[in-house]
Amino acid sequence: MENKIFKTLRVVNTLLIVVVVCFIFTLLAFAMMPSQAETAAAGATSGAVAVAAAPAALSAEATKGKEIFTNNCAACHASTDEVVVGPGLKGIESRRDAAWVEKWVQNPQKVLAGGDKYANDLFKKFNGTQMTAFPNLGTEDIKNILAFLKESNP
Repeated sequence: MENKIFKTLRVVNTLLIVVVVCFIFTLLAFAMMPSQAETAAAGATSGAVAVAAAPAALSAEATKGKEIFTNNCAACHASTDEVVVGPGLKGIESRRDAAWVEKWVQNPQKVLAGGDKYANDLFKKFNGTQMTAFPNLGTEDIKNILAFLKESNP
């Protein structure tokens, strides 16, 4: 009889220890979870596509550029120096002038076929990934995108 009682007590003690340990781990998990504000802030800066946090007040051109960038470029490019599918575009205005960027954006295959060294080096660096042509983006659109990139990366 005593043996059965001791066995029962051991089982009860073991179960009690397991329950207490699970409770402690649950409390720790909740304590380590980010708050709603932290989650929202992290969600705004994470994901496949990175767009630099814009300054409080973008110029009218940069605001238009941000919209154009978001709708056309952000699937493959970050406005920072982060690589997504293609290179990050932070500082592009120091690497290429607006006229080159416009030609590239409107018809990258033509620029590559023309033997442009920078374009071909970029093409090789990104394993032959072809950039989508955006013939619908004009000079003003490109200037606005460049304004956005410059203003969002002070």
